[in-house]
Amino acid sequence: MFVAAAHAPGGDPFGLAGRQGQYAWLVGVADVDGDDVLPGGGVVGLFAGVGGSLEGVGLGGPALGRGVPGEAHEGVFVGAFSKVVSGYVGDPTIVFQAVLATMVAFFATLGAYKFFNIQVTDKFRKVVTISMFAFVGVMLVNFVLSITGVLESGGLRGMTGLGLVVSAIAVVLAVFMLIMDFDFVERGVEAGLPERESWRAAFGLTVTLVWLYIEILRILAILRGQD
Repeated sequence: MFVAAAHAPGGDPFGLAGRQGQYAWLVGVADVDGDDVLPGGGVVGLFAGVGGSLEGVGLGGPALGRGVPGEAHEGVFVGAFSKVVSGYVGDPTIVFQAVLATMVAFFATLGAYKFFNIQVTDKFRKVVTISMFAFVGVMLVNFVLSITGVLESGGLRGMTGLGLVVSAIAVVLAVFMLIMDFDFVERGVEAGLPERESWRAAFGLTVTLVWLYIEILRILAILRGQD
């Protein structure tokens, strides 16, 4: 089921994002100076990825052509962010550790979903969706207050104990989103949706995995900073 979603006609969003991430790492889109933890190139990749993502899930025609830019720019952002964080802690192996932890979380969630027969009810979907919107809303407010100088050191997203708690909450939300992604794929297969729709399923999984990876990387970086 999930293999089919990851190998949609015309390409693989997991591989595309990964290749772009490697490119961003290799070209080094930013210098690591002091507290600069988000490079300019990474910011461009982030917002371009968001734009491509919104377009990629739009209605009207296959999603493949519109989803590719979002995956590519997501990869650029992830690669840039990873390089800066590894420089921040002074240990490139932190990226491998974050990738390994993300894969463990993915397969553990998948195993729990299948073996414990987790049911995604309407109530579950509603609670997770509302929680996601609430989390994103709070993060947007935090972002605005941080760049305007009202909050120092990134506020809720700083490399502090509070930032650790927020990232832990984000990981829990990302795991719930993975469960919803698995349910979407399973329902799509059962309903016999067109094969091109597998790109949408793989796209959703990729977005969730990218978010999960970023939050795990942040947690590891904060823990390293507290040693």
